[in-house]
Amino acid sequence: MSHRPLTRASRILLLTACAFEALTLTASTAQAQESIELDPITVRRSAWEWLSSLLTEDPADTGTTTLDSTALRNRGDGSDDANEAFTKLPTVQVAGDADNTAGENADTVLDLRPREMSISGARTDQNTVIVNGMPVNSLTGNEDPFGATPLDEEFGNVNFNSIYGLHSQTQFIPSSLVETATLTDSNASAETGGFQGGVLQYDLVKPSREASGKLSVSFQNDSMTRYELGTEDGTNPKDRAKPDWSKWSYSFQQTMPVGEASSLVIGHSTQHAESVKEVLPQYRRGTAESESDSRFWLLGFAHDFKSDNTFNLTGTWSDYYQDWESYYVDGQQIDQTNESRALTASWQGGLGDYALGRTQLSNLRFSLDVNIQDNATRNLANSNVYYSWYGAYRDGYETDAFNDWCDSSIDYTGATGVPCRTGGIGDRAYEDQRARLAGKLTGDIWHGTFKFGAAVEHVNARRKGEGYVYNSSTTRTTTGSYVCPADADDCIPTQFFSTRVVQPAYDVEVDATKAEAFFELDQKWGEFGLRAGLRADYNDYLRNLDIAPRLVATWTPTPSTTLTLGANRYYSADFLTYAIHDAVPRGITQRRTATDGVVGEWTTLIDNGSYYYSQGNLRTPYTDELSFGATWTDSVTDGTWRARIIDRHGKDQFAGTYEGRADGSRSLYRRLTNDGTSRYRSFTLEYEKKWQPRTQSRLDYVGLTFSGVVAARKVSAESYFGSSENGEAMEFIWYKDQSYTRDEFDAATGNFDIPVRAALDVTGSWNDGGLIAGLSTGVTFAYDGARCQASSSSNCAESDRDNPVYGTQPHLLFEPFHYDAVVTVDLNMQARIAEVRGNPVMLELKISNLFDERGNRTASTSNPWIAGRSGWLGTTMTW
Repeated sequence: MSHRPLTRASRILLLTACAFEALTLTASTAQAQESIELDPITVRRSAWEWLSSLLTEDPADTGTTTLDSTALRNRGDGSDDANEAFTKLPTVQVAGDADNTAGENADTVLDLRPREMSISGARTDQNTVIVNGMPVNSLTGNEDPFGATPLDEEFGNVNFNSIYGLHSQTQFIPSSLVETATLTDSNASAETGGFQGGVLQYDLVKPSREASGKLSVSFQNDSMTRYELGTEDGTNPKDRAKPDWSKWSYSFQQTMPVGEASSLVIGHSTQHAESVKEVLPQYRRGTAESESDSRFWLLGFAHDFKSDNTFNLTGTWSDYYQDWESYYVDGQQIDQTNESRALTASWQGGLGDYALGRTQLSNLRFSLDVNIQDNATRNLANSNVYYSWYGAYRDGYETDAFNDWCDSSIDYTGATGVPCRTGGIGDRAYEDQRARLAGKLTGDIWHGTFKFGAAVEHVNARRKGEGYVYNSSTTRTTTGSYVCPADADDCIPTQFFSTRVVQPAYDVEVDATKAEAFFELDQKWGEFGLRAGLRADYNDYLRNLDIAPRLVATWTPTPSTTLTLGANRYYSADFLTYAIHDAVPRGITQRRTATDGVVGEWTTLIDNGSYYYSQGNLRTPYTDELSFGATWTDSVTDGTWRARIIDRHGKDQFAGTYEGRADGSRSLYRRLTNDGTSRYRSFTLEYEKKWQPRTQSRLDYVGLTFSGVVAARKVSAESYFGSSENGEAMEFIWYKDQSYTRDEFDAATGNFDIPVRAALDVTGSWNDGGLIAGLSTGVTFAYDGARCQASSSSNCAESDRDNPVYGTQPHLLFEPFHYDAVVTVDLNMQARIAEVRGNPVMLELKISNLFDERGNRTASTSNPWIAGRSGWLGTTMTW
């Protein structure tokens, strides 16, 4: 399409030109205020200031890593996803290099949601994510109990009951609006709860008494990405076209004073992607065009009182949209939306000193936070009636009834026929509203400090759908004509639908209230210290009172060396995940026949029941953790080292079984149990150092960070929901002469279990930030694992095998495989190319996978293209 490159370029250039012109006026206005005039050199240096990631204020926080905006940019992939920078940390894993479905298409590129991460061996939905002190965990998690192939890998009918686009976060945080990001993978304070993985905290740009701002624009398209065929034999038997797409992102922030004691921050980020893909050849439209947008708005207000009190009001709005159009069904659309609105009011102040009997409390401070959220994930369909017609069939049947949108005259020799599918699966949505009140008191006591806090939160959650009609099996005639019911859309004179599934509309609603409290005492006696905390959580749904102790002992034998020993317990908080998916009806199967050519009425064949999860008498899943850490500064390089051992045992984990009927057959009623377990062990070694020249030099600094990890992970079930054990929907795997269900195989092998990994980051700055360059290297060492046996006709070879419980079933065939070591290098560069009234304009280049490393990834014949080296190009202006 010749007009598309011009349209993309014009959009970027026009946006940049207009924005820079507006910012020139903004900068001029800010400089006119003499009281807040900024020194240009100071602005440049502070924009790239190095922030230590390993050393923390509290020596007990050996499980904490902090990244500033420079580290987020250098470790990111060029997009505005703040999560991406954490994926190379030693205790963080994502879907592994052993992925057998690594192929990328246009729909893959459209997904702009944050990266899902496994922290310290936990599931990707078992982390706590906090934005400006506000938890933004999704109550649904990122998994639907009905299970579904991801839409970017879907080359057939979609799952008619699933909600697509679920994510573990309700708000999608852009890195461009983050000041600092902190990840805690062990030794977490009692102040945070509701996780079995880690804690991810984002501090957004804050209101400031100094007027300052930043504008960034970046662009990427398929011509800036190198693709290669990733199938086992390097062929493209289905003649799939390379992905055709473009992306751009835009971000803006402005801080400013308001009056004598108030300040304001305004921020916005937009990421946009659009793509073109081919559809089945019989559909006359030929291609489908899709797009996605991820938008984030920030509005913050702060006021300082003369009485040492401050008031902050923060509003955030995360709005994500991605449309998807089927390759397999004409015009079938699923528009996925994730929307979250949140408002937080915070009052902080000092209380001075206070005597409690003979105990002196000093430097007392308090905070009171009120937070309200409104979240929703929706699937909006073009229709809730689906038709699977035949335009032609191999028994000689052919019709021109669908000629305006489906060409039945294509050559179908040797095939079953030419299907003409159209329609949709109906709208469905998940929504929740939350209100939270939290208070905290801190101060000095005895030989250290204390914290005490409490919170209460009420949640109203619901899952709803408008229902659908799925017309599937057809009856055809080549010799006569059917008499259809009046005004019937599911019958034509030469064919009619004889089987359908009808799902009624549903609305599942759950209310829950939870309360939490914590107390933490941090004391130091010379070289020794102890941080002792206790956390209590209660919710009125599971009705469990969960007590979690948190203990970390420290020893500092020298000023440059600290040893820590931690024993901690972490409780899960996804108690509503099952309730809001409960009682969703699976529909009624209906059938009809024709007598003497007259099509009859629909009659019920079977009620498929509802999808149930029982939550009675369940204990809250938890993880016990033992950790040992050491932080020291070496005398040779004067760099900081950190070594850690983490050993975690997950207990009372949720697992699912199906209740049996009286006749011995399995039902669709799934009962939750606490029979699941997990285990994670890791040894990590990290290093960081910043060198600055002692004499006048063009070099500002060089910074280096290194990390390595040896880890092992094992779970009894990779999914709480598990497979749909109802006949053909269940998946079986044959590996080393043994039959597994998908859950059993995932438990035995895992997909976040790459044992040895390392990362190295080098960042340098020259000419007062005029040139900044960074290299980020990731290494995965060789290991032995399992993978699908190659097949020329499908994603994985298949064969019938015997399962000891389910008898003879089709099995996917897996084989042992040695995965080679993989090294990937990313390059990040920023160069000052101009100044607008003293404000620097930077040109930015990001190249991911610089040496075009494919690794051990393979692709299917349906999705054969694997992305290699890719680039982002952008500009940034600060003032």
